[in-house]
Amino acid sequence: MSLRVLRSIRLSKSPWSLRYHKSGQNIFTSTMLHRCKSLGVRVYEGKEVDLIEVKDWLSKYEGGSVTLTKNESLGIADILLDHPNKRNAMSGSMMVQLGDIVEELENWKEGKGVILHGAGGILCSGGDLDFARASSGAEGGFKMACYMHEVLSRLKALHLVSAAIIHGQGALGGGAELATACDWRLMTNDCRGIGLVHTRMGIVPAWGASSRLASIVGSRTALELITSSRIVTPEESLKIGLVDAIVGPGPDGDGLAEAVQWVCSHIQADPEVIHAVKATMASFDFHLGFDKVLEEERRIFAPLWGGPANQKALNSRIKHLK
Repeated sequence: MSLRVLRSIRLSKSPWSLRYHKSGQNIFTSTMLHRCKSLGVRVYEGKEVDLIEVKDWLSKYEGGSVTLTKNESLGIADILLDHPNKRNAMSGSMMVQLGDIVEELENWKEGKGVILHGAGGILCSGGDLDFARASSGAEGGFKMACYMHEVLSRLKALHLVSAAIIHGQGALGGGAELATACDWRLMTNDCRGIGLVHTRMGIVPAWGASSRLASIVGSRTALELITSSRIVTPEESLKIGLVDAIVGPGPDGDGLAEAVQWVCSHIQADPEVIHAVKATMASFDFHLGFDKVLEEERRIFAPLWGGPANQKALNSRIKHLK
């Protein structure tokens, strides 16, 4: 099947939008998993999964909540992780709620940005250990990974710019994976840090962070961070490019006030223009190949040339040098 069939180039949709055949059958594939055999790594060879069935399965593991609030005047949405007795660890139902929120945001045409943050003193401590114990086993791990791969890939591909706020005890394990799925990461100056601590638990990243982390900091640094499982401080995180800015904790200690200002400074353009920028970057992020990225870029650019936002700027006699 060609890449063009699998992708939707509508700006309000992600490259993952066409994930079902017309027949309704899921087209998720694990072909890449089987290529690891030659490396001497054990791989899961179970049957493919139906993501709708996986969603129903995950919903049974309750606890905590993920909620969405939209600020229509600013064009910024707020995704809040709230599981206070588990340091915002992600239960199965929270994964499903996050997936539903991402789907809702895919259809928010007036929006420009989204901020992911956690209630209390942490972004997220990873996966809920009670859920981990209850779903333990290769089949359960594969189903969860399939679902979270799709959700976080669609979060990354949103037509909205996204930022994760890392504060307090930070972002650990799966929490760090969530942060890497955002365009930007902002960390408060008093934060403990961010850590891919999976190997301490005898596992590796399961929600797509290995590839995303390599894209953010380079493969050598990503390898070091994952194998060491160390927690990276705000200062080092900024130095290596793991986070994009250090913000003050603010009156509530969560950095949200400065984070909103930071995001607002990056979304001054018309929503259609922001969406076009993100669509162009998504072509690169999903490794379509340089020629394909250039094709996508020119096709996305063309309708904006002389469009309403461009005409408004031209008519205002905008000056780039002041």
